[in-house]
Amino acid sequence: MANLPEASPASALLNPRLRRCEGYNHSDWAISHGPRCLGSGLREKVGAMTNKLTEFVFERIGVPSYNKYLNLASFRHKLVSGNVANAATPEFRRRDIDFQGEFAKATGQSERLKGVLTDEKHIPLGSHPDSAPDVKKTPVPEGDLNSVDIDQEVATLSKNELLYSIGARLLQRKFDGVRNAITSK
Repeated sequence: MANLPEASPASALLNPRLRRCEGYNHSDWAISHGPRCLGSGLREKVGAMTNKLTEFVFERIGVPSYNKYLNLASFRHKLVSGNVANAATPEFRRRDIDFQGEFAKATGQSERLKGVLTDEKHIPLGSHPDSAPDVKKTPVPEGDLNSVDIDQEVATLSKNELLYSIGARLLQRKFDGVRNAITSK
């Protein structure tokens, strides 16, 4: 099996020698054909090496940080949208997060102490990167319907949308740089 000829997915469907690869799926031929035709031990080593290489490349260009940034911006968008939707709800308390502080916490740049997880099932404590964002609720001022100021919420929403689109555009440029590095000669 080691010296199978190079083939396209169409020829693999016609040639029984090429279909012998376990788990063959013609839709992901280019990615999986080689490693799936190897012995199970060698396939695991190739898979582990590919995962480590992918982790290295993605961590090197900052994908995890951009991912956390975009997730926080999306979470904040949901909070602020909820505030806008409940602008006329009596006794509703405005909710928001400290975006800069939560991003620092998520990327491990916070000055606060963080709990150490000894088991993946433990709940993250303190300033741990995996802990949920701290949602702050603004109390309802005396005599007001609720604590939502619609003008402030719309301004926050547009600022957050701008931050999200900038983060997405920067991440896209990182991927474009990796694509150029791979395809350049």
